[in-house]
Amino acid sequence: MQRIFTPEAMLPEGWSKDVVIDVDDRGGIAAVRARQAPGAAETAGGPVIPGMANVHSHAFQRAMAGLAERMGSPEDSFWTWREVMYSFLKQLRPDQVGAIASQLYCEMLKNGYTAVAEFHYLHNAPDGKPYANRVEMAEQHLLAARQTGIAITMLPSLYAYGNFGEEPLAPAQKRFAGSPDSILGMVSALKKHIGDNPDMRLGVAPHSLRAVSPAMLKDLVAGLSLAAAILARDAGVIQNLYGRRAATRVGEREWLI
Repeated sequence: MQRIFTPEAMLPEGWSKDVVIDVDDRGGIAAVRARQAPGAAETAGGPVIPGMANVHSHAFQRAMAGLAERMGSPEDSFWTWREVMYSFLKQLRPDQVGAIASQLYCEMLKNGYTAVAEFHYLHNAPDGKPYANRVEMAEQHLLAARQTGIAITMLPSLYAYGNFGEEPLAPAQKRFAGSPDSILGMVSALKKHIGDNPDMRLGVAPHSLRAVSPAMLKDLVAGLSLAAAILARDAGVIQNLYGRRAATRVGEREWLI
């Protein structure tokens, strides 16, 4: 058992003075008490706040850091960055994705992030075909989370179209391909791996309004946590097509831009 003393900590009831935090042998917080003497406790270097959550992670992109941070031409944009990303992911195997996720989650923990929402859309093999184990890639993230100790919400992402108007996926996007049925199947399979682990949760994540139709959204809603990734790069296009306050209604839910 490790004991840490901090002159000030953010607790559920607000900022508190002279706080002692007991940490168990697994690294979990066993007890927190305010208005305590430091005694023999290790003193924290400053105020202590709760761990933060990274609520939008694509873990595999950590390993492409440095490949697209320089402007190659005045025409460079998000879309040229995306081409670099497509080229990079052609070579990624499941074990490599697991190693990348483990490194990333360690870095998150070292920098105060104790939970991550993994928007996972790298589902398929490099040729675009599903792995024999449909959740091969997702399992690598769960394993990385379990090994590093970070809490994870796994969000298999539905990515069915290449652009607005239900355009077919480009060849470089075939690793992302999925359907409502395949995503729901992944969730069902992943439940068996998570069991009753309180640090692991499941949901679904429609990738964007470009990549998912309203009909597909309806098929994902029932019984699931719904996380909508309405990306900033879509907003201008949507406003031009549908007006400034564009909305798509899914059952009783409405997502606004």
